[in-house]
Order: sequence, then structure tokens, then C-alpha cells
Amino acid sequence: MAVRDIPTSENCLSLNIWRPSERRGESLPVMIWVHGGAFIGGSSAEALYDGTRLAQKGVTVVSFNYRLGRLGFFTHPALTAARPKGEAQANYGFMDQIAALGWVRDNIARFGGDPEQVTLFGQSAGGASVNFLTVMQSARGLFARAISQSGFSRWAGRALTQGTASAEAIGVEYAHPHGIDGVSARQADALRALPVSALTEDDSPEDIDRTTPMPIVDGQLLTAPLPTLLAQGKMLPVPLILGGTSCDASVYGPDALALFTFASPVDPAFKRLYPGPLQTAVREAQTDRIETEPVRFQARAWAAAGLPVWVYDFDHGGAGKGWQSDGCRGAAHASELPYVFGNLHTGYTNQSDDGTQGSTPVATAVGQDRTLSEQMMAYWVSFAQKGVPDAAGMAPVWPRYVLLSGPVLEFGPHDLSVMTYFRQAQLDWIMSKLSGLAVW
Repeated sequence: MAVRDIPTSENCLSLNIWRPSERRGESLPVMIWVHGGAFIGGSSAEALYDGTRLAQKGVTVVSFNYRLGRLGFFTHPALTAARPKGEAQANYGFMDQIAALGWVRDNIARFGGDPEQVTLFGQSAGGASVNFLTVMQSARGLFARAISQSGFSRWAGRALTQGTASAEAIGVEYAHPHGIDGVSARQADALRALPVSALTEDDSPEDIDRTTPMPIVDGQLLTAPLPTLLAQGKMLPVPLILGGTSCDASVYGPDALALFTFASPVDPAFKRLYPGPLQTAVREAQTDRIETEPVRFQARAWAAAGLPVWVYDFDHGGAGKGWQSDGCRGAAHASELPYVFGNLHTGYTNQSDDGTQGSTPVATAVGQDRTLSEQMMAYWVSFAQKGVPDAAGMAPVWPRYVLLSGPVLEFGPHDLSVMTYFRQAQLDWIMSKLSGLAVW
């Protein structure tokens, strides 16, 4: 899902608050939304993220902006040399997120929110942000619960140094055409003096490549790659909901087949586990690789640490067919968002497999869509209120994830159901193809 053009500025650090007007005087649980956009785009100002309907369910909803692209995730040897010892660097976007959480802790009571009952939730890069924040000691005590939607749990973060793909090497590569070479304080000042237009000149969400800004393993905020910290059980002790959509690989757009490099399409195991037309089969396997298997990996880490965790899979294409990319068998990346926020009639920009874009409202939403939206909001709000997604009268009961059977609540095409041993054969095969803990 692409987003509409929004003015770009480093002066972006604002937030939005919604609370039900009829609940004045009450201290309500807080849900803090982290928007997505591949860490290079997006905004809390998107109409899709309007928190009005969610707040009406009995919570205070907060959303905020954070710095993106090179404004948010960038470093260079000159900046490293100029950094005071022990001071965090590189992940300025995460610093903004932590600052926003701190502001909520210190101020949300004035707006009727309970600072002790904060649930952090986000999708795509926002879901990844939730995952990263759960392993940052700097975020300890700033939220009590977490929801990661399509958060790519094996997204490791970029190494700070060593190798041509390291953050510092990419910083050097970027600075050279701007006439900035060397590691002295003068070069650090020159980098800081670059205009925003120079820092954002090639940050297109549709053209992600080796040099695209992303979270950095800086040794301070992020002490190690995310999958390593999860495998070591070094997460904050908070309850977690996580999951993805059944075609999260729609993020690849028309490049899904070209980016299918971890296995061969003629591999007998691939053909057996992913039958059907090649493009559809590849999207299904890519979804398992970037999201479904990483969700299982993270859920297992949480459960092994004795922490409460619930897993879902969103497989509802919706009556608004614009949400479903061509070639997808199931629900495309971001297709759950209008249901979570109750904004089924909000316009959005969708991108098809041929790269074309068009604005499509979910205006054809039918009763089934509205029912599903009410169900998702009820589960999410119940979790924010009690730490358990068990809204009164909701069926089915969403079971806590356990290691053996790994139950998953599926928001399916027609109804909700609990599935055990979810896609076990496919996910075991994907896991056998991984050369390490990280996917990206």
C-alpha cells in the first residue's frame, strides 16, 4: 500500500490524541499507534489512521510522527567520531519514538489516559518498530503491552560497521558525491549542514535497495540484531499480539518473482508445498519467508520466555477488492488496517502488480466487513484494557500461543477460526532454507 504525498520536513515531531467525549473524568487505557512506510515514508496524518472509531470503544488513541529515511536512520564515520562516548547514534527515528512514549507517560493523564496502561501497536515498519522497541532497554517502562502487525520479526537491522553493506560504509558512499570525505569534525558539520532535499533525494518507497535507510545495530539503542536478541530471550516482559496477512509479500509489487532467490521454483519440495500458478505460489512462499515463519519464530521466543503471546493470521480479502493485489491468494499487505481502525470507508492508494496506482475507497464494505471490523477492534481493545484479547461474548476464544501446537486465530474470508500446527510443513521448510537468524 502506498501513501499519498505529504510534505517532507524534519519539523515533523507532532502527535494526535483521540478519546471518547462521553467518558470525561475516566482514566482510560492508551493505545499508541506507530505508522508504517518502510522507515522512509508514511505519516500519522493518514486518514486511514483516524483513531475516532477505535477510541469510541473505550480507549485513548495516540499516534505520532518520527523522522524517516536518512533523517531518521543514518550514520557516517565522521558522525561516529564526533559522538560523545556512550551516546546513542544513527537511530534518530527510534529516539523520536522513545521520546513520544516518554511524552505520553508524562502527559497523557491530562487527556484522560492511564500512563500505566499503555499498549504500543503498529503495522509494517510500525510493527517492526514495535518489535525493535521490545528489545530496547531505553523503552523499558514506557509501555505495558505490544501488538505487532506484519512486523517482519527476522528484520535484523543494518550493521554499524564492517562490510560494504554496513551503515557507515553506506554513509560514506552517500557523502562522497556531496563533496564530503574524511572523518574529522569538519566533515561531521558538513553532513549536518546538508539540506533536507539532499537527504531525501532518493527515498522512494517504491525503489528500496541496498542503500535504503533502515534501523541500525548501533550498540546503544539496538545492541544486537533483533532476531539474535529474540533468540536469547532479551525482550521486555510485556504481553504480545502479533501476526500478518496471508499475502504480505504483496509489498514486493511486480518484483516478487525476481526476488524469489532463497529456493528454486523447480524444487520438488517447493512445488509440493506451494502448488498452483507460479506467481501465486511464489507470493505465498515469500509471505511465509518474510512474515509467517518469522511470526512463529518470535511467538516461540516469547512463549519460551514464559511471556503471554497471541498469534493471528489475516486472510480476509474484503469487499473492497482494491485491497487485494493481483496475483495474491489471500489478503494483501496492510489490508487489515481499515478493520483495526474501523475506517472501512476511508480512501487509500493501492498499487497493483503492474506498478500502476489508483485511489480506491472501501466503499463496497458489506455487513461481513463491518462485523469483522467490530471483532478486530474488540480483540485489540480488550487486550489494551486487560492484557488478554478476550472481549466479553467474543467467539471464538483466542487461545494463548503454546510451543507444541502453536494455535493461531485466523481472520478468514468468511469467519474466524482457531488453527493449530498452522502451516507447519511450509514453515519448517522455510526455516530449513534460512542461512541464519535474519531474513533482511
